[in-house]
Amino acid sequence: MSPTTSALPTNPFPGLRPFREDEAHLFFGRESQVDALVDTLANTHFLSVVGTSGSGKSSLVNCGLRPALHQGLMAQAGTAWRMAQFRPGNRPLRAMAHALAQDGVLFSDFEAAGITLAEIIEATLRMSKLGLIDIFEQARLGKDVNLLVVVDQFEELFRYQQPGVTQHENAYGISEEAVAFVNLLLEVREQAICPIYVVLTMRSDFLGDCAQFHGLPEAINAGQYLVPRLTRDERRATIRGPIAVGRADTAPMLLTRLVNDVGDNPDQLSILQHALNRTWSYWQHEAEGQGPLGLMHYDAIGTMAHALDRHAEQTYAELSTIRQQQICEKLFKALTDKATDTRGVRRPTTLGTLCALAEATEAEVTEVIDVFRQPSASFVMPPDGDTLEAETVIDISHESLMRGWKRLKTWADEEMESAAMYCRLEETARLWQRGQAGLWGTPDLENALAWKAQACPSLTWASRYGHHFELAIRFLNASEAQRDKERQKQEAARQRELAQAQALADAQQRRAEAEHQRAEEQAAATTRFRRLAMVLAAVFLLAVGAAAIARFQHQRAEIRRVEAERLRLVSGAQALAAQALSKPDELGALLARQAYRFNQRGRGHVLHQVDRALRTVLSTPHFSHILRDHRGPVYAVAFSRDGHMLASGSHDGTVRLWHLHQPHAAPRVLAAQQNHIWSIAFNPDGHTLAAGHGNGTIQLWDLRQPHTSTILHGHTGPVYAVAFSSQGHTLASGSHDATVRLWKPSEPDASPRVLDNHTGPVFSVAFSPDGGTLASGSRDRTVHLWDPQQPDASPTILTGHQGWVRAVAF
Repeated sequence: MSPTTSALPTNPFPGLRPFREDEAHLFFGRESQVDALVDTLANTHFLSVVGTSGSGKSSLVNCGLRPALHQGLMAQAGTAWRMAQFRPGNRPLRAMAHALAQDGVLFSDFEAAGITLAEIIEATLRMSKLGLIDIFEQARLGKDVNLLVVVDQFEELFRYQQPGVTQHENAYGISEEAVAFVNLLLEVREQAICPIYVVLTMRSDFLGDCAQFHGLPEAINAGQYLVPRLTRDERRATIRGPIAVGRADTAPMLLTRLVNDVGDNPDQLSILQHALNRTWSYWQHEAEGQGPLGLMHYDAIGTMAHALDRHAEQTYAELSTIRQQQICEKLFKALTDKATDTRGVRRPTTLGTLCALAEATEAEVTEVIDVFRQPSASFVMPPDGDTLEAETVIDISHESLMRGWKRLKTWADEEMESAAMYCRLEETARLWQRGQAGLWGTPDLENALAWKAQACPSLTWASRYGHHFELAIRFLNASEAQRDKERQKQEAARQRELAQAQALADAQQRRAEAEHQRAEEQAAATTRFRRLAMVLAAVFLLAVGAAAIARFQHQRAEIRRVEAERLRLVSGAQALAAQALSKPDELGALLARQAYRFNQRGRGHVLHQVDRALRTVLSTPHFSHILRDHRGPVYAVAFSRDGHMLASGSHDGTVRLWHLHQPHAAPRVLAAQQNHIWSIAFNPDGHTLAAGHGNGTIQLWDLRQPHTSTILHGHTGPVYAVAFSSQGHTLASGSHDATVRLWKPSEPDASPRVLDNHTGPVFSVAFSPDGGTLASGSRDRTVHLWDPQQPDASPTILTGHQGWVRAVAF
């Protein structure tokens, strides 16, 4: 009968972190590689272990080379070894000094008043390139004692500079301390007196950077060991060996599946160790250690393809508050770096700096770190149990986490984009200060202001990418002030044009009234003449013929006058209509209105010029009702199905409801989260309103009870689009995290269905009228058509756009 869980030993797989030297009994499949390491080190005294990220370089040294030396596999050196291992970081000489000062490395039980052993060793190392040899000779260890100096993660030497410290640099931008450190190591290789051996571990994609140091490429070439791919038998040993040590068995099908999943890619070894760690834990917990580890246990944890992402998401879910999640995001953005090195590297950072970046206390940040460094996770170093202080360096356990955790990949990309925007802003500000560049305008200014509002950069954050934060912000503020000043000038000019147009219209009105007055006076004079003629006819019967002629002449004159007046009004209407078509906004409206009035007084059909002018000015949205109440830009609007209500969402973080039959009434304000509103939609029955937020959440209101709302969590980026199906049973959302999610509004606690085929942010979603098709548009320049009833089915992809797809509609 198989042992119970309580009788089983500790999980034999370390997970993402490298093997420690005390775990050599769990390290299998590398025997031939260890022999090659020992031979190369014996011949050169300078060994560089090179390989891709995740190929097991550190584990090979910790559990292969070091135990082999203690066992005497280097016959010429014996078994007496003192070993100092460290990572160079941004102060390599200090790191080496602290490693050599460890009790039992060079000295034991050292005591000195007022100065530490590490300070003495560091001072000796800085004196000359023979410093390492000198301190070894001062230790007087005996002629049979060897010293092994292991520089793990040697590539850190190329990437780190001491924050806030001005360092002298060579032509390649490398500090003098880094040059002195490399010279100490190279000098060991050149001498044959002291039994000192140097081992470096380094990612192979940094080999080219070694040319920055004189003599280093030659030393690496002479003692380089490129970690090879494991054979299938070695992979089997790597899997089966630790399980056997743990007194368990492996199902043959699982062993074959794991060997195939690893393939020939050495980058997968750390992922394999993590998957095995999770499989063992699942087997131990769920199967109570009974029977062999099988495919069902491996599939349950997500296999190598998904185990790391699932495990990281489960750990992230242990953060119980939004505050902790925000600290977590800033923490991992600080610990990973794609901004200064697009290859994606770790960026170890002190706890004090992390607190400043997260704007949180040490207790708050430590609480989040403890979740990710607990023994069941081990995503963050130092390991659980080590006390964290302000100067403690925090690091992720392996770069594989950057590749396997989707949320972290999104965060790293966002940080890279934010850093690129800031670096461009700072560089332009420096040119502006020197008089070599002008202030920003559209669209650069709008993009920078939007970035500032969303990223809220601080001096601590900016100092990671530049040294002129205050200048950059001053430049941005000056650009914004100049834009506002230009807008004020344009508004003043527009008001002057309106005043001039009004004066012109008033003058035209006065001239028309004067013409009308003259016409009335002529009519009155004609009336008086007619009366006089009638009196004369009565008095002088003989003058009847003359009176008739006079009356005929008057009628003709009246007809000519009326026709002349009509032609004058028609001509004036045509002229004003032509002017209205060439003038914007209010000026065009005034001119078109006056043209219509002249046309009407001319008692004719509406002229086509006047009709065109009226239709043109009245068709522009400028003359619709203007609803003013938001305190920031409005990003989204939506009508209810009956058309009686309009909802608007704004940068000011509020949603406002407007009754369109009462456009001048104050809107109803729905309390939203302290975040931008990017999208908004009504349920078809008009009772539910959905709003997408910049923090990745969706807020639902029942408009019959608007004082409360429901929050939907799931997206990891701003929600740019929301849409209800025709029946209102399904809500679709599109986000910056490149996913579309399907929600059941009636079941807000249920997990949404995730549609993740897009490769860029999703800007728009729309259901077909029958609800049978969902369309989504993305920054990846494609439109995807999904079947909401079969969300796991592959979508139909429409291509052809040369730019981002910002809107879709049926």
